[in-house]
Amino acid sequence: MRTFTTTLKELTPLDIRLLKIIEHHQRLIDFTPLETIIEYMKKSPYTVEDLLRKLHKRKLIEYRSFPEPAYRLTFFGYDMLAWRFLVDNDYVVAIGRKLGVGKESEVFLGQSADGNTVCIKVHRLGVRNFRYTKRQRQYIAEKPDLQPIFESRISAKREYQALSRLHHTINVPKPLIQNRHIVVMEFIDGIDLYKVKKLEFNDAKIILEEIIDAITTAVIKHGIIHGDLSEFNVMLTYKDALPYIIDWPQWIDLSSPNADEYLARDFHHIVRYFVKKYQIRPQLSIEELVESTLSAARSQKSEKMTQLTEEE
Repeated sequence: MRTFTTTLKELTPLDIRLLKIIEHHQRLIDFTPLETIIEYMKKSPYTVEDLLRKLHKRKLIEYRSFPEPAYRLTFFGYDMLAWRFLVDNDYVVAIGRKLGVGKESEVFLGQSADGNTVCIKVHRLGVRNFRYTKRQRQYIAEKPDLQPIFESRISAKREYQALSRLHHTINVPKPLIQNRHIVVMEFIDGIDLYKVKKLEFNDAKIILEEIIDAITTAVIKHGIIHGDLSEFNVMLTYKDALPYIIDWPQWIDLSSPNADEYLARDFHHIVRYFVKKYQIRPQLSIEELVESTLSAARSQKSEKMTQLTEEE
C-alpha cells in the first residue's frame, strides 16, 4: 500500500495529462506511438520522453520499441487515473486496507469526505483468469478485441447501473460513484454467508426467504437477474443478520435469451446451499419459483405498457 499511495501523491498534473492521452488513444489502438504523444502533449520531445521514462520506471505504462516507439497503460497506470479522480473530487479522502481479492476484483476500505466508511471495488477482468472472464461475461465475450482495462471499465459501469436501480427496493450496497474500473459504494458491516459457521434453524429459514424475496423483487420490479448468485456473494450484517446481495457486474436483463435459465441457476445455487447446510427448502420448487417470478414480471410489464398507452 505504501508504494501505491506514494505513487499517487507524487504524480504531477503533467503526469496525469500524459496518462490520459495514452488512455484516450488506447481505446482505438493497442500502443500509442511516441510521436502521437508528443503531438498531443504540446511539449518538447525531451520533456515528454523524460516524463515517459519516469512513468515507465514506476510501472504505470508499458513500452514497445518495434515497429516504432510506443506506449500503453498498465493496470497500475489505469488505477492511478481512477484513484486521482476520486481523491481530487473528494469522493475518497483516505484509502485503507485491502478487504479481499477475487477472480475479477480487489476490494478496499476507504473514507468519504463526510467521514463515512466506504467500500472501494476495483474491477480487474482478464488479469487472473482470462478464460473464466470470457466464459462468464457475455457482454465481454461479444467484444473479443477489448483490452482488459476497458473490459474492467464496462464491468464497473454495469455494476454501478445495477446497484443504482436496485438499492431503493432490495438490500444491496448503495452506489456512490463510478470512475473507470472503480466503484465506490456503501460499506456493509457484515460477513460473507459462506463464512457463517452456524445459524439457528428459524434464522436460516428467514434468511433464505429474504434472499428469495430479493431475487424475485429484482426481476419483477427492475427486470434484473443477478446471473451468478451463490453463498459467496451474499453478506449478512453483523447487527441484525440482514442478507445483502453483492457482486452485480454480470447481471442479466430479463429480456435476454436464456434469462429463465440464469434465474433458475440463481435460485438453485442458493437453495442448494441452505438444503446442504441447514436442511431447509423453500415452499416452492425451483421450477415453481422461476415460473411464478417470470409470470409476475410479465404481468408487471404488461401493466406498465397499458399505463403508457392510456397516458398517450
